[in-house]
Amino acid sequence: MLLGQKKYEEALQYFDEGITNSKKANDKVYLSLLYHNKGAAYDKQNRLDEALGFYEQAASIRREINEQEGLANTLSNIGYLYAKKKNYPKAINITEEALKIAQTLGYPGLRKNVDNDLKSIYVKTGNYKKAFELYALAVQMKDSVINLANKEAAIKQQYTYEFQEKENAIKVKAEIEKQTIKLRSEEEHKKQRVIIGSILTILLVTIVLGVFIYKAYRQKLDLCN
Repeated sequence: MLLGQKKYEEALQYFDEGITNSKKANDKVYLSLLYHNKGAAYDKQNRLDEALGFYEQAASIRREINEQEGLANTLSNIGYLYAKKKNYPKAINITEEALKIAQTLGYPGLRKNVDNDLKSIYVKTGNYKKAFELYALAVQMKDSVINLANKEAAIKQQYTYEFQEKENAIKVKAEIEKQTIKLRSEEEHKKQRVIIGSILTILLVTIVLGVFIYKAYRQKLDLCN
């Protein structure tokens, strides 16, 4: 962010503090990043020799720890810096190394950045054939990125659809279970009402029958007397 705001001195101070802490922690990954960024800060100020020194330190560490993506970025910057110094043979040699790494990794964004740097160097040297070849590769890479993005979007859409379908199925299943429980409960209550009604009916019939028998018995006693 500080580099983007052209606050180079603040950025350099921040990078120096980070470098000191990274060395203490033996964090070579972050240390290489800070060297690279410090090189970029000097590069933006056109302090090319100082920039080259820090880029080379970053590249050395990234080779040591086999951080290939970062190495390709740093080498590409070094190559373009040599082009600024008009040392085109070295610029091409180093940037072609960065391109080989980018091609091996197969990262479209990294390939695009290195391709653009090397293409610019070829244009500066008047090698328009090589520049055109890289332009053609860039077009292919662009189509590849678009196709990849479309494929990823389609896969995402399919997963989203399947997830929604699954979620809907779960909701439907839950609703069916809810209704089944409700029906079972209602059926159970209905059975209980039938049983209670039957018991009450039997009790009523028993009481009526008992009253009838009792009256008949009283009448018989009255006749006997």
